[in-house]
Amino acid sequence: MDLKRRWTAVLDPVRAPTMSGYLSRQVLIFLIAPIPVSVAVMLIVGPHWSASAWMVLTGAIAGVASLLLGLSIQPSPLPPGLRPDASARRSLLRFRQITHLRLALPMAAIGLGAGAAILSGGLSPFVLALCLAWPQVGLAWPSFHAVAKARRGMEAWGTRAYLWAGLAQPAPGVTPRPAPPKATAPSPTPRPEPIETPAPDEETPTKVSLSSEHTNKRPIARQAVRRARRARTSRVSVRP
Repeated sequence: MDLKRRWTAVLDPVRAPTMSGYLSRQVLIFLIAPIPVSVAVMLIVGPHWSASAWMVLTGAIAGVASLLLGLSIQPSPLPPGLRPDASARRSLLRFRQITHLRLALPMAAIGLGAGAAILSGGLSPFVLALCLAWPQVGLAWPSFHAVAKARRGMEAWGTRAYLWAGLAQPAPGVTPRPAPPKATAPSPTPRPEPIETPAPDEETPTKVSLSSEHTNKRPIARQAVRRARRARTSRVSVRP
């Protein structure tokens, strides 16, 4: 389990779809590139090791020069007055340039050693240049120490270099994933507001009372009319 965890810890930065993972994959490609070159040189030269002294010296000088240049080169400082987004872009660009230069130097030394071996007819110049230059590919790995050292070199003039933010950007050809929606608490269901019945107007009961009085007066008037009629008929009947 420990070996599996270490293996996944090594592969996770390489598989990351960020600029840091993109540069790590480039370093791995250049780390494997000397193998087919070695096979081609061995097929061309054959099993011959002896070569002239100056050819061997050429391969050694190429390997040592690439090593010294790879250790000494640093990014130039950032100009003052940069905004954070501009600082992130420029620091990332300069770090990529340093990484590509550290990859090109050992490849140039290996190529120079291969040419010297083919011209001299012996493998010793190529093997010497390969032993000196091949491990230098690891200097281009975007490790924490390499990124921190490059960041300090960019901040020499006081401008803050947002190099880690630049390395966290998506790699070329990788579409950034949309951010997942934020989980929001369910909104409470609104309580139904009580319906307020309008207060009855003051005119309404008066109208009702007037109508009730009118309805009560009608039968009384009818009874009075009937009584008057009866009185008239009784008077007419009483006369001789």
